[in-house]
Amino acid sequence: MVENIDSRFNFYIITSNKDSGGIVQKEGITINAWNKIGNTKVFYSSSSIKSIFNIINILKNSNYDIMYINGLFDPVYNLFPLVYCKLFKINQKVIIAPRGQLFSGALKLKNKIKSFYLIFVRVFKLYNNITFQATADDEIGSINTFFPKNYRILVAKNILTKISGEVKLSAKNKNKLFYFSRIDENKNLLFALKIISKINYPISFDIYGPIKNDSYWNECQKVINNIPKVIKVSYKGPFNYSDIARIVKKYGLMFFPTKGESFGHCIYETFANGLPVIISDKTPWINLKENKVGFDISLEKPQSFINAIEEHIALSDKDYIAKRKKIIDYIKNYYEDNNNINDTIKLFNKVTNYNSRKNQFLSK
Repeated sequence: MVENIDSRFNFYIITSNKDSGGIVQKEGITINAWNKIGNTKVFYSSSSIKSIFNIINILKNSNYDIMYINGLFDPVYNLFPLVYCKLFKINQKVIIAPRGQLFSGALKLKNKIKSFYLIFVRVFKLYNNITFQATADDEIGSINTFFPKNYRILVAKNILTKISGEVKLSAKNKNKLFYFSRIDENKNLLFALKIISKINYPISFDIYGPIKNDSYWNECQKVINNIPKVIKVSYKGPFNYSDIARIVKKYGLMFFPTKGESFGHCIYETFANGLPVIISDKTPWINLKENKVGFDISLEKPQSFINAIEEHIALSDKDYIAKRKKIIDYIKNYYEDNNNINDTIKLFNKVTNYNSRKNQFLSK
């Protein structure tokens, strides 16, 4: 988002020095200080405790037009800024982007903690006068389930990564499958492994992502240890988001039966590299079989996942390359139809009452 509109707005981002894949950012950055990255200033905090003091200092000594909060359930970056503003009666305009975290599938993970959080923010009226950003029409319903319709909800679709250059189309890695996300119940790796264990063909399945739940990962390892030897499963560890495109090129198919995504950036990146996906029907990416770019399947139909993987394996090299060409056309058309930068610009301008001067934002 930021790199697409940072010529129009001044962004000041506070975040952890660990990226979403769990990797510590070190090279070329200064921890606990502002870093100039392009047209944006980014503050990387070294720990949760340090982050709290940094947020206090920045909110106390700076004046921002909008505080943009990315996500809901992080106690430091999503909750604490609202608590601080409430306690010290700071009249701060706020946009909150739930990023699909209020969908039923996402809420099942750590349900008690999330239920308490939602009760807490309502009891103490932390969300009064804030604006929710929904990234799709169906996300409006998930927000309204927990917050009355008098809350402001504006739709601004995700700003997409530009599709760069030509993709080298090959069938060399066709039977190399990969999973690319957090390892927790909502992302559904355990289900994926159980499906993989029933495939009767020599394939590989590489897993990328930070382990967010040790007991869940232990369950996954039990399945991995009993997978037939004809199938090779490897855990590759956490990833750096900037490495997604480089990593995806090593594979032939993404297998990601998630329990729910508001968008699914890893799915978009996979398509952008001309690769098919087999995913659940709990994402906005639907009708994939009809478009001949993959499969979106109900989690209630495990056999259909097995059939889809075996259908992929059975493709000839010629048919697989033809499919990859179709995927490139599909995602280019998707980009042209859906990359509406103006949605986000209108969102920011509307929250600031269409103020014409350049605004500064605090984001995570």
